Amino acid sequence: MSWRRVCSVLLAGAFLVVSCTSDGEEPTGNRERQGPGPGEQAQRGWRKAACSLPARHVRLIDRGTHPTRSPELLVVPKAPNFFGTFRVTTHSGPWRYLQEVPLVLYGPGYVRVQGSIEVDREVTVADIAPTMADLLGIDWPEGRAGRPLEEALVSPEERPEPPRMILVIVWDGGGWNVLRQWPDAWPNLGRAIEGGTSIAGADVGSSPSVTPAIHTTLGTGTWPKHHGIVDLQHRQDGGLVPAFRNDTADDLEVSTLADLYDPTTDNQAEVGMLGAYAWHLGMIGHGASRTGGDDDIVVMGNGSAGDAYTNEDLYSLPDYIAEVPGVEDDVRATDIEDGRLDEAWYGNPVLAGADKWVDTPVQIRYQTRQLTELFRREEFGRDAIADLFYVNYKQLDRAGHIYNMVNEEVNSALKATDDQLGHLMAFMDEWVGERRWVVAVTADHGQTPDAESVGAWPISIEEMKADAARHFGIPADELFQAARVTGFWFDTEVMADAGVTVEDVASWLIRYRIRDNITEELEVPSLYEDRMDERIFAAAFPKSEIDDVLACVRD
Repeated sequence: MSWRRVCSVLLAGAFLVVSCTSDGEEPTGNRERQGPGPGEQAQRGWRKAACSLPARHVRLIDRGTHPTRSPELLVVPKAPNFFGTFRVTTHSGPWRYLQEVPLVLYGPGYVRVQGSIEVDREVTVADIAPTMADLLGIDWPEGRAGRPLEEALVSPEERPEPPRMILVIVWDGGGWNVLRQWPDAWPNLGRAIEGGTSIAGADVGSSPSVTPAIHTTLGTGTWPKHHGIVDLQHRQDGGLVPAFRNDTADDLEVSTLADLYDPTTDNQAEVGMLGAYAWHLGMIGHGASRTGGDDDIVVMGNGSAGDAYTNEDLYSLPDYIAEVPGVEDDVRATDIEDGRLDEAWYGNPVLAGADKWVDTPVQIRYQTRQLTELFRREEFGRDAIADLFYVNYKQLDRAGHIYNMVNEEVNSALKATDDQLGHLMAFMDEWVGERRWVVAVTADHGQTPDAESVGAWPISIEEMKADAARHFGIPADELFQAARVTGFWFDTEVMADAGVTVEDVASWLIRYRIRDNITEELEVPSLYEDRMDERIFAAAFPKSEIDDVLACVRD
């Protein structure tokens, strides 16, 4: 398969291009220079660039920025640029194409039948937890960002009884720009929209738009700046630690809906989660580590390959979950999809061994087998005490990273994910009973199209780090503790010894240009040959200055 395949249909208005200028010395790029140089510490062009950002972008960044855990330097590439390569894209930022996600509620008797509606206020995934709390009849903590979506719900006095089961489904990477790219791939979601309520214009509500942060916002109803899960990692006690390290939610600073709800039933409610990684634990929460909690069911891993695990000190793992039958049928269904039984998926030789199934619809199909088996054996939805379950379908996101959202593999993954939604809804009617359950379907972010299809420059993070190291005279592995797609953590003690500040790096970065970021092995496509002087970043500013940046931007 050629990685340069692109779809001929591009999404109009998918990217908002923000153009900023700043005064000052040009970046050195690959040129050798030691130290910050005379007068550079007085350069504060970063402030002018930051104040030129759209106010909404800065608000989203602020919500996603924890005062002690987030990177010291926050960066915003100039749209449509992103950190990645011409083969691999990333998906984090405040832009609408990444932020806008489906928020669909379906549940006859509980959710109004009104299709897609517009609501005269901001709606985000933070609203899902308080909406489910409303259906469960529990009080929601004051002061959190999320609000119940009363516009979508049948009034309490008209509901038949509390639902016997609530199922929250996340299509990882299934933002609206992906759905619009493949409009014929999701008929079951379309039927859920028609038979329930879809909130037009809903978004994830904060940046970085990454899996751990947004799933935790979904589970807690508040922003990363409050719940503490900001990215794939965060600063803690002077170092950096992974999100949900050791498969625990110990670093989660607030309670989830599941944490609050289960004790109100004396832990008689069935509560659970199925996801690929510990990154998804923000949906369900602390399990037995929280006072009054118990070992709720948590399944992680690549089930189609027989990999299922949990933290058995805090959660429970059914012993049958890795032995659910049917994976051979799922491999065959995926293989034949392109019209050939050849152990390949659209030309990709990924079906011969179980280690590759996780990147294909095999895992999507098998995951639903695991879910329905678990629901049957654990008797979810079978009594009057409402049960609560969260599931993440990860393969849509994985396909986007590997093949890109404009290619057929993502279309296939989306079709399979939607097909499983249809299976689950039919199962719920049969197992739980019609008019006795509610499902919410959403996503944690959109995806980034192929760079050349939209004229984006894929920023080499390693080249940028090497250039910064040469410019400031500090080895890259000493200057940077970690670099992510929306910010950088520094060794500030090393910087202080060298007389370099975070502001200095911000000022240098906003003058960084395409020609500075070209690696030796890269053959620059002709599309970019006359764009070498373009600046790569719209803004870069210290985390410590975010309040001032909020004050200076204009709506």
